[in-house]
Amino acid sequence: MDHLNYKLIVAKNFSRCAKAYDQSAALQQAVGLSLIERLNLMSIAPQTILDLGSGTSYLSKILKAHYPAANIINLDIAEEMLSFSQTKNTSSQDFFVCGDAEKIPLILSFQISFFTGF
Repeated sequence: MDHLNYKLIVAKNFSRCAKAYDQSAALQQAVGLSLIERLNLMSIAPQTILDLGSGTSYLSKILKAHYPAANIINLDIAEEMLSFSQTKNTSSQDFFVCGDAEKIPLILSFQISFFTGF
């Protein structure tokens, strides 16, 4: 299987489990929360945060609570994950982009890039 077909399968599989993903993502959530704790040690006020592989935006919501003035860009390869995230989102400062983290389809600068997928 080539790399492109693999990514299409990954996107399809993650899209299929979007609504139940948070109940199965304890490890990703723990890693993300640990990273956020470390951000608390720094004195930063980011304008833009990129959440790579944002999934259901579980961690983006926590980042938003820490940095309410920041624009958060949720980037995920799974379109249904982003659609599900948007239904729960209340911030007009958040953006949702379907794309590949290896080929980020954005021309922006970020103060924080956040990635917990593995």
